[in-house]
Amino acid sequence: RRVDAAPQRGFAAAPHSRPPQPSRKALLARAQGLQHHSMSPQAFQATPVPPSEPESHAPSHTHDKSLAAFWRACPHFLYLPAASAAILECLWHAPPVHASLVSHHMEPWGLASAAQYTAFAILLSFAVHGAACAFLRAGLAGRRMQTRAPFEVSPASAAVRSTAALLTSLLYARLPVRSPSASWAEFWAATAVCAVCWDAYFYAAHRLVHASPWLYRHVHKLHHVHTRPHCFAAFYVTYPSHLLLEHLPVCAFAIAGAPRDVVAWLLYSGAAASFLDHSGFRVDDVSVPFLPCLRLGHALSAVHWYGLPLGLATSAGHDFHHETFRGNYALFFTYLDRLGGTYRAGRGCAEGCKGAAMRHGKDNLLEDGPLVAGKAPAVRRIPSAPAADQQARLGPAACAELTALGVPGRAHDGTLPAPAPGGLWAARRRRDPAQGPLLRAPALTAA
Repeated sequence: RRVDAAPQRGFAAAPHSRPPQPSRKALLARAQGLQHHSMSPQAFQATPVPPSEPESHAPSHTHDKSLAAFWRACPHFLYLPAASAAILECLWHAPPVHASLVSHHMEPWGLASAAQYTAFAILLSFAVHGAACAFLRAGLAGRRMQTRAPFEVSPASAAVRSTAALLTSLLYARLPVRSPSASWAEFWAATAVCAVCWDAYFYAAHRLVHASPWLYRHVHKLHHVHTRPHCFAAFYVTYPSHLLLEHLPVCAFAIAGAPRDVVAWLLYSGAAASFLDHSGFRVDDVSVPFLPCLRLGHALSAVHWYGLPLGLATSAGHDFHHETFRGNYALFFTYLDRLGGTYRAGRGCAEGCKGAAMRHGKDNLLEDGPLVAGKAPAVRRIPSAPAADQQARLGPAACAELTALGVPGRAHDGTLPAPAPGGLWAARRRRDPAQGPLLRAPALTAA
């Protein structure tokens, strides 16, 4: 039962008598968003704190604590990749298709190559997350884009599902690929063509699953439970989503004749870029280890130099997509989002209205309106301190006590610090269906 909708029978006054005044303890409890369970104004019970941090608002799945338990609960992560691998195997046993593959000097990518890529991607996901945890207060200080909740240090369920999704890449063992490139010119030309085609396909498919309510609910919605993503959220997906957005395009341009080294380069660099885009940090200005004068954004631009005219996607843009579920649908480049009117720069850039407001020390802003091309998204303002009329009613002493016991104050940079779980700011977060109805703190003026 919502606190703000609960009847105030505990404050009902007897006829011809002055209504009893709530005690200081009851006032502080109501201000912290505690739940009212009885008739007495002093009988409040603290809101239960969910086992996971409110970083991602993702439900805690008990079957995601180990791979064995995950596969028992989600067996389609085993039989659907097995069916996809069987289809690739049939290509080598169908006489017409086999003759065409042999004539074009194509051969299977091999179990060793697929296992190397799978192990690389899994280890890199843990390495990126470990680096983020290790340098959270050092090299990455001030570069986190969403600071209204603490960074999720131990996302166990996300790590298990991400690992299970990456293990499905073993089906690439029977993927037909052509012999390696004969020159650097052929390598970079084939890489640019495949990247542009994959980006265009990803933009169309990604925008389709967001536009269709049925596809979004059954295919892509799980990926967006992490509204403040970390690197494990990159592959926190359902297998149909993984098949649609990665396996199908990779198999398509490999069968179309992409060289072996181009396929490997796109897979390896794509996995690394996906982890960085979902890291939750502005990584473009992070110093490269052992080369402090070089930034990570410079290295990424040098590696993907062929995409500079088209505009390279950034972690700030994809973080904005996870926060608002709108815009920035492309994978590698930004030109399609710009042409389609869905491009948003995100936090930390001139076009990121929320990031700019937080950097300039204004009140915290939350998305509350539709995303319209060419216009700033509608926002609502949440004050970081009691309003002036509330301060006048409560008095400076009561406001100081409320601030010390849970009402967030203003940090030195203008952002709102993360209070203890169950505080007023935690009670005002968006409703999480997995955690039950949202318990809102009643107005201080009513108390």
